[in-house]
Amino acid sequence: MNHDETDNTPANDYWYLSIGYTLNNDTVETVINVALSSTGIIDTVRTSQSDLAQANNLLLPLTSFAQAQSQSSSTIDIWKLLNGLFVGYYWFILSDLGQNSSVTYNIRNDFLLPSNFSQPLIHHTSTNNLFLNTTLAGTVFSNIGLNDTFLVDAITIPNWAQAKLPPPTLRWTYLCNKRQLKPALALIVSVFGLALSLLQSIYFVGKKVFEWMFGREANPGAPHAGEIELDEHGVGGDEDQNQ
Repeated sequence: MNHDETDNTPANDYWYLSIGYTLNNDTVETVINVALSSTGIIDTVRTSQSDLAQANNLLLPLTSFAQAQSQSSSTIDIWKLLNGLFVGYYWFILSDLGQNSSVTYNIRNDFLLPSNFSQPLIHHTSTNNLFLNTTLAGTVFSNIGLNDTFLVDAITIPNWAQAKLPPPTLRWTYLCNKRQLKPALALIVSVFGLALSLLQSIYFVGKKVFEWMFGREANPGAPHAGEIELDEHGVGGDEDQNQ
């Protein structure tokens, strides 16, 4: 919500970019609101000179970095660059949801969500939609380095945009699980069945382990097959010698 109680959206003729900062050894955040037009020009009527100077000082490292990464010798306007990034992302998200214009709620508090959803919706026009306004798109995208006219025209042809923006179909799901205690008899049967199943599993595993570990000692007096053959051979040899 803007200071004049209008919705803060790029669909309007201007929107506010908020910059928050906290001084060293301080816990209170200061927020600066900079009003920008749809093309990224600073609205000096709605933005104070002191706030603008402070915001430019805060964005100086970002401005220097953007200028160093730029392949152009011209000076970068950091506000037009930020406007192109935020506004472009805004309309791309709406397009992905099948919307060609934005719809907002009548919010009159400090929360992001409305406290009363029964209030009528606010429908904004699609005049500033970058997909439908080729002239505006060319200006905004050129501020972020997209100067290719063919590329801009390819994504802003009105007929193409209208064909790609069908009414959205959103599916809402709700978790209707309600936790409650089972009846006494059902609870006893469930616990007994679970315990019985657990004991059966333990018995089966334990039985297999004991059979594997102590199976060879189950009948310690019985010789193995190899030992029986040796004993018979030995006995036979003794009988031959005695004879």
